Amino acid sequence: MNSLYWDNDQPDRENDETPEELLDEDGGNKAELNSESRSEAEAVTADGGGKDPAEFYQDKTDEEVVALCHQGDDLAEEYLLDKYKNFVRAKARSYFLIGADHEDIVQEGMIGLYKAIRDYRPDKLSTFHAFAEQLMFHHMV
Repeated sequence: MNSLYWDNDQPDRENDETPEELLDEDGGNKAELNSESRSEAEAVTADGGGKDPAEFYQDKTDEEVVALCHQGDDLAEEYLLDKYKNFVRAKARSYFLIGADHEDIVQEGMIGLYKAIRDYRPDKLSTFHAFAEQLMFHHMV
């Protein structure tokens, strides 16, 4: 899945060889660890079982799936975006902006959801759902 970043949303990382947030406790690369989880999710469909890769994430909490997203798991990100898209649409129905199309409001909500996935930190004592709802609201209004 392609990432959407605006100039002010991401710090300049061109000169960083290994950003600290990409290192695990032992100094190893989290993205390398993530390849194992991603391989498991991809194997769900590759083994001929015909299962949806989303089934791999269904037994995990949203916070665990977000952690996989932070490690670079595109399937986890796609799973969360798909899981919350109906929630975004439901929230968008309650808002009306003069001159704005309903789909424009939904799009703003999806941007808020994407930013919630990108910026969520479990150490801030909030559930992902509550954090995402706040960001979606602020983007829609």
